[in-house]
Formats: sequence, structure tokens, C-alpha cells
Amino acid sequence: MTPEFDNPQSYLIQETSALETFLAQVQSSFITVDTEFIRENTYWPQVCLIQLAHPGGACAVDPLAPGIDLTPLWKFLSAPDRMKVFHAARQDLEGFFVLIGHLPKPFFDTQVAALACALGDNISYENLVSTLLGHTLDKSERVIDWSRRPLTDKQIIYALSDVTHLCTLYPLMVTRLKEWDRMSWIQEEMDLLGDETTYQPHPQEAWKRVKGWGAAQPLTAQGFALLQSLSSWREEIASSQNIPRRRLLRDERLCELVSLFEKDPELLKQYPCQDPLASLLRKLSHEIPATPEADLCAPPAIKLPSERERVLYRSLSQLLKESAAKAAIAPRLIGTRGDLEHLISKPGDSLLLQGWRKTVFGEKALALIEQSEI
Repeated sequence: MTPEFDNPQSYLIQETSALETFLAQVQSSFITVDTEFIRENTYWPQVCLIQLAHPGGACAVDPLAPGIDLTPLWKFLSAPDRMKVFHAARQDLEGFFVLIGHLPKPFFDTQVAALACALGDNISYENLVSTLLGHTLDKSERVIDWSRRPLTDKQIIYALSDVTHLCTLYPLMVTRLKEWDRMSWIQEEMDLLGDETTYQPHPQEAWKRVKGWGAAQPLTAQGFALLQSLSSWREEIASSQNIPRRRLLRDERLCELVSLFEKDPELLKQYPCQDPLASLLRKLSHEIPATPEADLCAPPAIKLPSERERVLYRSLSQLLKESAAKAAIAPRLIGTRGDLEHLISKPGDSLLLQGWRKTVFGEKALALIEQSEI
């Protein structure tokens, strides 16, 4: 479906009654979905527009419209009997997870499906539409502030084009996946993408997001404890108050605090900052040095690969390319460099030895690893 948007404003829904009318008209087994959002000044994405389309119509729902009740939409998107179709769904799903409290399942991601349809790695929506439908999209409104009102005709047309073409793309891709017997592959990928723990804050793991820690020199167990404590505090506050991490504490500043602490814990008390960070620093400057070394976690060691591991990695990389080419899929759909390294070090819980990946690549990879140990 590619309608001519003669009156773009008529597709904009800003009232609950209009939303209910549109949803009642949907008869198809799927609905295509996209969102426009901003997150420069927030921890969570702020959804500013929700686009919907089905073979009989399309609309752009304004969640910022005064008085609009989106409860009917949340109920509609939560229905298990209708497929929700996205392109590059990750951030859209995060937005819905915040708004609804769960993901709109079941869903289908055409960017992921493209990997299994020999259509390229991380293909953009624009290129997918061009490749399969022969249409050129106007993406001149890509970088704008979607929270500003009123929305222009051009903005509405831009937003609607992100879902209307999906109504044609989705059946085409499903047909190809069924012909190639790969629908089960995509379901496995959607199950991974639909793991709701992915969209929840994990303060205890937040230190992994900090850029530059340990760059100057390896951290001690006490320095690593401070890194963990500060990054966890930042994650908890930022997520609960919906503010950017950087507003609380930038990565560079966090690393500077860790470096000062490594020199002398007393230096934290002199660091110029405001409460509550100042109070936290005073508390940690006492607690961490007083904690027995045995009770602290050692910082993760940077393990250099052995010569066998380097040779094995090169062999597995070549096998990955060959397996992907034989299956006519993008290598990244099977696995990444990190997946290969994990397979070498911890094959027992490797993603590459599960599901369809095991058949396409994992069994041969495991045989190659076992051969290298002889």
C-alpha cells in the first residue's frame, strides 16, 4: 500500500475517538509500526509520534496531543493474534517497553529478516524499499525535533512512508523466508530480540558501558570497586529520574575519580562536586579501603590470545564466511567476532551451537575446534 497523501493532516490522530475508529477498521493479520522519538535530554526514549499502517489505511498517532488516551492502542498492540511489523525494531521496542511496560509481541523485524533473505547486512529501510519495491524515499526530514508542534505536512508524509511500504515488504519477505524454509530462523532471532531483560536497566553491569576505564594503567581491586559503585549509582539515578547519564557524571569524569582514588582515597573528599555525588564519594572513600581484599572483585584481566587461538580464530572466520555464502545470508546473522571468540573460550554456552546456527555453522566449527586440540 502506497497511498497518495493529498491531505497529510487528515492522517494525524490527536483524539482518542479517532484512534479507536482507526483501530476498529484494522482487519489484517498484521500491522506495521514505527516511532519517531528523541532522547537527547532523557535516559529513556521520548516517543513523539507513532505510525501505524495496514493494507486498508495508515495513520500517525500523536502521543503528545493534550487529552489523548492511548490505552486502546496499548491493548491493540498487546494482542497476541496480530503481528507487529517493524524495521530496525530495537529502539522502537525500547520505547514501547517504557510506555506499555512490556513488548508488543509478536513482532517481526524486516531488517533482521533481510539478513536471511540475502538482502545485505544492516540494510536501511530506504535501501530495502529501493531494492524490493523500486521506490525512492525522501528522507530529508530525518534529523528534526519531533517533539515540536505543529507537525508539518512534509513531516507527516515522511513519517507515514516508514510504515506504508512495510505493508508490501512484509508479505514479500515472508514468502521468500518460507520458500527458503527460514521462518524458524527468524522466529529464533525475534525471541532473542524480544528478551525483555534487554530493555531493563542493569546497574550492576553498568561499568561495562564506561569508556576509558583502566586506559592509563590496570585497576586494583579497590579501583574496580569504585568504578562499579559509581557506574551503578549513575545508572540507578539516571533510569529512575529519566535523565541522561552524562548529566549526572560523564565517563571522563568518572574515570578521573577512579584514577584519583587509586593515588589516594582521601583525594575523593577534595574533589569539587555537589551532593549527592559528594556524599557518595565521601562514603566510598571510607568503605572501599576498609573492605578486605578477599571481599572485592578483581578487575577483569585483559587476556591476550595464544597463538593457537589466533590461528583458530582466523580459521573460524573463514569458515563463517563460507557457511554464510553457502546459505546466502549475511555472515553477521550467524555471528560476530565476539561470538567467535566466545566459542573458542567457552563453547559450552555459545549461541553458535544453538538452533539453526548449529546446523549452518556450529557443528562444523566445533569439529574444527576439536581438530585443533589434537
